[in-house]
Amino acid sequence: VTDNEDGNYDITSLTDKEIELNLLAGHYRNDEEHKFNEYTRNSYQLNNNNYEVWFDGLRNDGWTWNYTDEAIEYELNTKNLASLAPDKIEISYNYGYWDEANKTIVKINEWDLNQYLKDGTDENDKRVGIFIPQTQVAGIQETLLKATKNESSCLNIEVKVNYDSKVISSRHLEIQIRDTIYDYHYPENNMNMIPGWMNYLPDRFSCYVENGKYPYGENIDIAITDISLENDEDTPKAVSLSPNSEGGWDIEAKENGHAEITIKYENVKESKEESYDINVWVSGDVYEIWTESSTKTDQILPGGTMDLIAYVNRYMYDEEESREHLPGELDDKVILRWSYEDEEDISDILTFTQEKQNICHIEVDSDIDSDREIRLVVRAYAKDENGDIAVDDADQKIELASTDFWLYIRNEYYMVEPQDLETDSLALGDSVTVTPSLKRYYRDSTKLEEVTGLVGDDKRYYPVSYFWDYDDKQLEITDNEDGSYTITRIGIEGTGLELRAGYYPMDEKFNCYASMIYYLDYHAHTLKKVPSKSATATAPGNKEYWYCEECERYFSDAEATKEITLESTVIPATGPTSPENGTGASGNTTPAGTGNTSTVNAVPELSIGTIVYDAKTKANYKVISSGASGNAVEYIKPTGNPTGITISESITVNGISYKVTGVAKNAFKGKKKLTKVIIGKNVVTIGANAFKNCKKLKSITIKSQKFTSKSIAKNAFKGLGKGMTIKVPKNKLKAYKKLFKSKGLGSKVKIK
Repeated sequence: VTDNEDGNYDITSLTDKEIELNLLAGHYRNDEEHKFNEYTRNSYQLNNNNYEVWFDGLRNDGWTWNYTDEAIEYELNTKNLASLAPDKIEISYNYGYWDEANKTIVKINEWDLNQYLKDGTDENDKRVGIFIPQTQVAGIQETLLKATKNESSCLNIEVKVNYDSKVISSRHLEIQIRDTIYDYHYPENNMNMIPGWMNYLPDRFSCYVENGKYPYGENIDIAITDISLENDEDTPKAVSLSPNSEGGWDIEAKENGHAEITIKYENVKESKEESYDINVWVSGDVYEIWTESSTKTDQILPGGTMDLIAYVNRYMYDEEESREHLPGELDDKVILRWSYEDEEDISDILTFTQEKQNICHIEVDSDIDSDREIRLVVRAYAKDENGDIAVDDADQKIELASTDFWLYIRNEYYMVEPQDLETDSLALGDSVTVTPSLKRYYRDSTKLEEVTGLVGDDKRYYPVSYFWDYDDKQLEITDNEDGSYTITRIGIEGTGLELRAGYYPMDEKFNCYASMIYYLDYHAHTLKKVPSKSATATAPGNKEYWYCEECERYFSDAEATKEITLESTVIPATGPTSPENGTGASGNTTPAGTGNTSTVNAVPELSIGTIVYDAKTKANYKVISSGASGNAVEYIKPTGNPTGITISESITVNGISYKVTGVAKNAFKGKKKLTKVIIGKNVVTIGANAFKNCKKLKSITIKSQKFTSKSIAKNAFKGLGKGMTIKVPKNKLKAYKKLFKSKGLGSKVKIK
């Protein structure tokens, strides 16, 4: 084979013997091994006496599958026999189930399928191949399962071509006979609501179908054809149902009680009308439970591990105040239990261990060679005074809430990145830019591989495309045509959005390989006006500006349409200067280490609450003590998106030193490029969620020996997980291990 370097290849035969030639398409991996990743291949037989036959229309290479609702029809392609004398050709079949131990087909005596195996000699039917009517398929499946003791429903067929009583060709085909699948994804059948709550019910749901029409599996939309509401007699006003202007219905909880909603739809399998009931319970005390995986996906490879984390909320309704209360963590009120919900024994497939109250650790066996779906359930039970699961008068466990988690074991799967946006909320007019990528995770691999192209069902190669599904009344998404997209908020409601990755084939129907769902809250600025202040000879002033304490941003107008920096608000002092010192004053704002200082007058300390920007550390601070009680500041937030941060022992403002004694709540929240933090020896306090969403943070060095249980917020270290290391003073190792874990630190974080 000679590469002509113009896209063509010359193939020259060097022998008169039979040659099998395989043409592979794919790419070479960009790693040390530089292995070739195959996407698809074609096989060619090159010789002058090629009498190979094969079955057309197979659904996989070398084997196929059929469903019990379709006929089995595969024509034998005999075009290579065209040069032979027809009267000397004899085609014969052998059929049954496969005996792996003896590597042979075992025929079932009570079977006679010969009438469905055509050899082309019938005057009334010149077809050659397998032609089994649909009415016989379920019976064949049943016979196979009985013969193999429920181990296999595969029909094996061997065809031989004899010419002049000599075998010149043969072909073996395995046909797996499958049951049809109709998996209806109904709306939630039990809704627990509080008076005043509103739920939306779409006008359709989906059904996952595998059958003769959809042999590769597909989600089919099921339209709701009719809907009705019936409140219980003793609570006739508990629930109301009204059409939504954009389709579907709004379900509103009015008062405590129960109602039943009945929806009607057309059954996919039999095309007849069926109904489904939804129970709506309205009360003043509602529990809610949901789960997520540590890997941000419901898919896992053979040999893989993951943690499933359950979250429980409790909502209570105060009739006097007519509002919800969310008490927070419920570890002292509920007991969580994980279980596997299926009759099949899965102990040889995976193990799951409840490591903590809300964490289930999953380990999948590495020897699994086929895809599997596993349904896990987590239930929240009421806890009695002895710490056990509470029971009712009928001795039944009191279940508060439950939810499913479907785990999909795959030999390969795809994931869309990023898994999280850089922010979880946007103010009106704000935007965030996303550069998506599609990653492939496959068996025996230790890392994700970026995918730029996909091979379609038509064996063509297509570049990866991205598709956004979102509410265009809340968001605007712009393709920047450089691989990135800009998401801009144009509405004032929280909203979800979905990013899908796949390809557009020739028929222009988007084929999705992976998707990721995000949620963006609406952020309403809570603005505090800072009045203008004139500069003096010894102290800087400031321009008028507005400050949002929640998102820690600055604006020049009350409508928050013009964002500015803190530094831009400063008016320099007007007096004589000394190049060695900076200026400063009590007041609202001043940059540390900048400006001019009078050489005559003493510089007053900054007042408590003053926001300070330090150019040296590129961070904002807040003055928390001043004067006789000592000068101290709290580290509020860095500017930009740094990879490393050092919280020094002190900063200098107008020539006066201020100890850095605290780290504010949310100080590093959302800094997704941050990998390393050093905390100075004067730091005493750390606020809640200080390190939240710092996805790449791997190292924290703590020099302070002053931390106590009262000085660190409850969830100060929440969000730090596997692969993270915290270095502490040696004499504090034992104490800090216990202290930090009580403040939200994950069990897989190393402290040394």
